[in-house]
Amino acid sequence: MKGDVKYKRVICIIIVVMLLLSGIVAANAQQTDEQWLQQGEFYISARDFTSAIAAFNAAISINPVYAEAYLLRGNVYFTLRNYDAATADYTKLVELDAGNAHALIGRALTYEAKGQLPQAIEDYTKVIGLNPAAAKSYYYRANVYRDNGQSQQAIADYSKAIELDSGYAVAYYDRATVYCNLGQFPQAIADYSKAVEVDPAYVKAYYNRGVIYKQLGQKKKAQADYSKVLTLNPEDVSALTNRGAIFQEMGQIELAMADYNKALAINPRHVNAYNNRGLIYQLQGRLDLALDDYTKALELDPLNALIYAKRGAVFNGKGRQEEALADFNKAIALNPSNLLAYYWRGLLYQTQGRDKQALADYNKAISLQPNLSDAYFGKGYICEKMGDKTEALQAYGYFLRYAAPSDGRIEMVKQRIRELSGK
Repeated sequence: MKGDVKYKRVICIIIVVMLLLSGIVAANAQQTDEQWLQQGEFYISARDFTSAIAAFNAAISINPVYAEAYLLRGNVYFTLRNYDAATADYTKLVELDAGNAHALIGRALTYEAKGQLPQAIEDYTKVIGLNPAAAKSYYYRANVYRDNGQSQQAIADYSKAIELDSGYAVAYYDRATVYCNLGQFPQAIADYSKAVEVDPAYVKAYYNRGVIYKQLGQKKKAQADYSKVLTLNPEDVSALTNRGAIFQEMGQIELAMADYNKALAINPRHVNAYNNRGLIYQLQGRLDLALDDYTKALELDPLNALIYAKRGAVFNGKGRQEEALADFNKAIALNPSNLLAYYWRGLLYQTQGRDKQALADYNKAISLQPNLSDAYFGKGYICEKMGDKTEALQAYGYFLRYAAPSDGRIEMVKQRIRELSGK
């Protein structure tokens, strides 16, 4: 008897649930296209994109020319990186309303994402035609011109955007980047300067201007820009490493080490910080520490030919010639134009008495950098040893031409030239 009552209760509950569900379905079936659109917008705000698409689908099934539903669904597809579906929705919207700037911009963005840059340019051009006074439209098209390798068109569009909005900091910044890529550094510096004038907290503009100053040999200005970056963002590892490199070049080794150490404390995987600190240790004769830093750098960047060459020099300095030779060979295999690897391998061969191999490496180094005085010195020594006075005299002559006035070998080479010349 009790079992029958319990069974009837279960049946009643199931019936009630089914009625409720049917009511929900019926209610949904009666929703208007606008209600479905609002529901889709709610799902977007909740980041439930699958449900949002379903809601927009329902809206479009009720109203196949519902422009806003196509736009919002296209935006969701774009967010999900389903660029083909997004393009289809934006295109449908353009068919419904050829003057819909949102649809044209959305489609241009999908074309950009798919690498279809000429089509993106075409759509941005249409947007500009709809409103020639909109600075952002020129800016967006400029970005596509830049990415498509059309630098002059990009500069023209950035300039137009700036003309329409003189406070457009990012337009100054991006135009500066194009100038920089073209090697027009004064114009790039002027634009980065304008960007930080408009936005004094524009970290990337200070950083990039610092890079140019360093490249131009204006070390104090570069140092000032990196210091400004670090004022705004004290944990910018790249700025710390670059400023450290400037301190290093200026002979301010303690300041350089402080920057490298801080950079590595923030990011223990920063290759350049290990590389630069390793060079300081190497020049200080602290070869074990240099070896540790170069090895760590290579663990993080195993295809870095330059660091293999530098570690090879450290191995050679420690008398570990087999490991040094392996590193030099690896550096050359990774980069057949690795000047230092050829020069240092030549030195190694010279100490081993392998004169022909040493001479070949010195000649290769000279072909890569014709004013490399060290290679001429080594070549002169080898040629003299091999009895080739003519080549030795020529090599020593080039050494004297390119050697720094403070080079302590100059008088010795002059003496060798006098003896070889019989004077």
